[in-house]
Amino acid sequence: MIRMFIMTRLTGMIAAICLTACCASTFAEPLLELTTKQEVYVGKSIAHDQHVCWLAQTDGRLEEISLRDVTSFRKINDQFRGMTAVEIRSQLRREFGHDWEIESTKHYLVCAPKGRAKPFSALFEDVYRSLRGYVTVRGFELPPPDFPLIAVVFPNEKQFAANCRKDGLPFLPGLRGYYHRRTNRVNVFEDDSDHLAMTTPRRLTAFDHTTAFPSVLRANSRWGDGYSILTTPSEFDANIQGTLRDTIVHEATHQAAYNLGLHTRIGENPKWVTEGLATLLEPDSMRQNRSSQQSKARVNHERFEWFLGFAQQQRQPKSLADFISSDRMFQTAALNGYAQAWALSFFLAETRSTPYWQYLQTVSERDPLKPYGADERLADFQSAFGNDIDRLEVAFLRFIDDLQ
Repeated sequence: MIRMFIMTRLTGMIAAICLTACCASTFAEPLLELTTKQEVYVGKSIAHDQHVCWLAQTDGRLEEISLRDVTSFRKINDQFRGMTAVEIRSQLRREFGHDWEIESTKHYLVCAPKGRAKPFSALFEDVYRSLRGYVTVRGFELPPPDFPLIAVVFPNEKQFAANCRKDGLPFLPGLRGYYHRRTNRVNVFEDDSDHLAMTTPRRLTAFDHTTAFPSVLRANSRWGDGYSILTTPSEFDANIQGTLRDTIVHEATHQAAYNLGLHTRIGENPKWVTEGLATLLEPDSMRQNRSSQQSKARVNHERFEWFLGFAQQQRQPKSLADFISSDRMFQTAALNGYAQAWALSFFLAETRSTPYWQYLQTVSERDPLKPYGADERLADFQSAFGNDIDRLEVAFLRFIDDLQ
């Protein structure tokens, strides 16, 4: 009873601090310090309830803190400020040592072995600018990230695999890279076949998404993967068997989208939403952002061809509602899921641009600590695009067919 009283009081005080700071300035978020027996955490609260507080630390890392473990907390400053590029560079230097170089751009710090960082940094920055520009020219302003974005390019598979294990991600054969929501980093590696792979022709790739941080999972549940959500799912976005360039483009798009507020880093994001946006910007023609081009000029040809085959041979009629409300296809037929995610996102972005970006905003702004069930997913989609899903499906399939 006493423990419950302390936790309730602590939760209320955190909420009061956040509310007071926000009232003082529309954009102000306080810098908090939460102390447990094991560690001291400093950052801003981005979500909390009676049990946990999700803290964004000053270098961009997320930490889930159980309030029952908090022994004390205080407000350090009325306004949160993320680390500068100079501060994060120093942090990376301590982490990786002097055999690595750190190349900076306006929004990125790319860490790679000496002599290797610059070409990669240019590509990462290009992906960021492309996504932001694509959204901006369509009338939507996005706030800048709170922190410089970090990418690490490992020199070989062995070091990359060791980093996977450090991040809690089992290394799988063929894994080329991943975006980790907790560390907020993209991690990739070079091999002898890459030669930077900056001009290698693209080929269709499969992507594997390994659920979540162990701290928010419980075994033997009703969830198909053997786990259930205790607070909120947070995932790895990982690229399997693509070229290095493909991997960077795809995972950097994820990273930019999460940091620009197009997705939530700690809440449930429908797979088709996150993968639809990432596959949308895979083609160079899409990232060149020439809005005057016809839709055919911006097609992701690999995803398009795969979707045509899926639509002709396997896709069930009137199945769009199920695809919107469930991630099932990504678990049972991943390439079909990615192809349809691209096709649906491309259709919506090209024909219903304003509702599409408003819909992404709606999904990203929901309470990240609450489950996002099938009924709610479908209701949010219908609120943006209309209640008649079957009619929309006909228009969707006709649009894709006309791209041939």
